[in-house]
Amino acid sequence: LKAAGGAMGTSGCASWAFSRKGLLSFEGSGGRAAMEALVEVAIDAGADDVLERRDEHLLDTATAETAEADGASFKLDVWTQPDELALVKSKLVEAAYEPVDERLVFKANQPVALGGEKRDIVDAAFNDLRDLEDVEDVWHNLLPDEDESEEA
Repeated sequence: LKAAGGAMGTSGCASWAFSRKGLLSFEGSGGRAAMEALVEVAIDAGADDVLERRDEHLLDTATAETAEADGASFKLDVWTQPDELALVKSKLVEAAYEPVDERLVFKANQPVALGGEKRDIVDAAFNDLRDLEDVEDVWHNLLPDEDESEEA
């Protein structure tokens, strides 16, 4: 961290910046109608939010252009309160929607943009952290790099 210009904080010093959330990820096809049907079931099941994901980048809404065409594939992330994750999942599975991933995560409360050389330094530091044997996850509050999201 020091080599990248950072410093290690005390335990819990950044907890204010994140909320614990349940996350169910789905992949499907069938275009906008299929995507909206999943969104409706998720909201009725008690989901807090449903966002479309393009690669690893979240989009603003679950009705983005990528699912316009009939048969187009889509990826959705269903966000829940941590204690509601199992209930929301069971209701979605009951409706024949099986998640490809399910986990508890720390979601940034106020994502921030960072670009240029500073972004490159931070990304390199994150990659170095992920390569450490004892590191399970790296949570951050950075928005996707604009160059990356345009390529996706």
